[in-house]
Amino acid sequence: MRYEVTWERDGVVMTMHGRVTEDQRQKAHDSIINDTRFDRIRYWIIDTLDMDSYELDEKSALKAAGCDIGASYINAHVLMAFVTTNTKQMANIARFREYLSHVNSPWHVEIFSNQDAARRWIANTQAKGAKAKTAPERAACT
Repeated sequence: MRYEVTWERDGVVMTMHGRVTEDQRQKAHDSIINDTRFDRIRYWIIDTLDMDSYELDEKSALKAAGCDIGASYINAHVLMAFVTTNTKQMANIARFREYLSHVNSPWHVEIFSNQDAARRWIANTQAKGAKAKTAPERAACT
């Protein structure tokens, strides 16, 4: 698998190509979360249109949601746009979105068939002044 991460003024685009394993997806994801620019992004586009196949099951979707729940404490203002036409991926993204919703994640997650539609949604959402929900309170460590 090959992936590209493109940092833009207010966000990031992650594009994946070829056959993708869960480990490779996690590496690409971590390269964004661990970058100091992550703290300031307002959108994250994940484009998988050029992906041939991938290995992501329900357990992996739950793990990804867990990572992003943690990341939402760092940056609660992310609009996450998945770009795919693969029905299996869409089902996993829907499950991912359910996990985030279940814990009241402040992130908004949507699915689009192309980047132009994703960017229109981001622009329209930002123009309406929509803010991400308030991040859940952090538990005190004792």
